[in-house]
Amino acid sequence: QEPSLTQQIQHQISASITFMTDETDLKEIRDFLRTTRKRMEDKEAKTKTVNDWKQVALVLDRTFFFIYFIAIIVSLAVMFPR
Repeated sequence: QEPSLTQQIQHQISASITFMTDETDLKEIRDFLRTTRKRMEDKEAKTKTVNDWKQVALVLDRTFFFIYFIAIIVSLAVMFPR
């Protein structure tokens, strides 16, 4: 038996609604993935910035320690000459 015209129309409407729902779901998934990617990129950028500043701090720390060490040696040499 061939489906009646009403059944065909109902099937087409149902298929259209399903398609629109699928499209809406895909849009929601796309938006979620876009938001998640943006968050990850922001977190990676922040982590990179933090690591860069840690590297700068390490270099400055070693530089000032070296200057301090040289100042101690020079002051000892001045205070206690041979």
